[in-house]
Amino acid sequence: MITFVKRECDDYSDIRGNHNATHLAENAEPLGAVMDWNVVNPQNEGETCAPVSGWSFSMGTSFHSGGTPDDLSYATGLYGTYETLPSTPLLDEYGNDTGSTIAGAVTVTLNDEQVARVESGKKLWISETLVDGALPGDYGFGAIRCDVDNLNGDNAEWVKFATPESPSYYGAVTHKFCYAYNVTPPEPEPGKIIVKKVTDVESDQLFDFTASYDADGFQLADGDSDDSGDLTAGTYSVTEGTTDGWTLISASCDDGSDPSSIDLAEGETVTCTFTNTKDQPEPASLTIVKGSLDGTGEFSFLSQELTDFTLDTTTANPDSKTFSDLEAGTYTVAEDLDALAEGWTFVQASLSCGGFEGATLDRANASVTVDLQPGDNVTCTFGNQFREHAPDAPAIDIEK
Repeated sequence: MITFVKRECDDYSDIRGNHNATHLAENAEPLGAVMDWNVVNPQNEGETCAPVSGWSFSMGTSFHSGGTPDDLSYATGLYGTYETLPSTPLLDEYGNDTGSTIAGAVTVTLNDEQVARVESGKKLWISETLVDGALPGDYGFGAIRCDVDNLNGDNAEWVKFATPESPSYYGAVTHKFCYAYNVTPPEPEPGKIIVKKVTDVESDQLFDFTASYDADGFQLADGDSDDSGDLTAGTYSVTEGTTDGWTLISASCDDGSDPSSIDLAEGETVTCTFTNTKDQPEPASLTIVKGSLDGTGEFSFLSQELTDFTLDTTTANPDSKTFSDLEAGTYTVAEDLDALAEGWTFVQASLSCGGFEGATLDRANASVTVDLQPGDNVTCTFGNQFREHAPDAPAIDIEK
């Protein structure tokens, strides 16, 4: 009979190493004190680690030799696999029930084929059962030892029994133990997602974000960032909402993920940057038209927001000047009445901005004030008329 025992330890240093544990060492970190040349049994092993049920051991006729943590050894030519139980009766070296139990263990009675093998003096090879070349559950391999084989540091040890030719081998006992020690799987290292906000101009505009890991969402301004905090490995998404006056021109993550599907690995920090450009408002324009009646001439205009200018109906009647690419704002244009040539008068009724609601007309002073919004194209018209003065009449003397 063979009893397989599984123990889970918090740290590699909690596991006693086999006598030559550095040979074929498959443990990822150094082990604790070296095991003496003792028979493997509960008394010599002690109880420094926790029992594990449902753990699988393999038994076969040979083994594959690995020799590194990434290439674990394992039994081949399998007879079968055997899972540990929450508890099983503790047997002595001859298979007698001691009245006690042992946790995280299973006792296997050899079948005829296995008995025939050991009676012929051959070994039974034991290993922990691997899944895709590794221990299940991300456990770290520590040590395995069986019978009196506690030599090397690999995941394959052997068991032998007494034979008619060697009746005194190991005191001719009929019950052997195999102990396997592994390190508790580490807690997955959390990852995190950093979201950064960048705008092409300095701005305190807040932009709204939604994230699959944050039910409340968050807001960021230019230069701000949001830290998700600890996240388990998985797929996450971050989305920026629309903001009036701004256009999202790029959104990318430094690991190559699209922000809508961020593949976050264990322990990874992914930084996603969202860049916006401020929308340029559609420019406005203001056109001043000068028309003249009963004559032509030059007419001066004044404007603090634009520039002073002159319109000449001599070359074109009406003449005009257009101010393009104007920002939204208030502009005032007035005809310089003091500069009118003799004979010209401003026709107040002619002043018009085509019914534009943002225009204020000051007819008495030949002035318009226009409140332009993005995209406005406004035309204001000023009219003048020429009137000649009658020549001086001759004097008439009247006598009485």
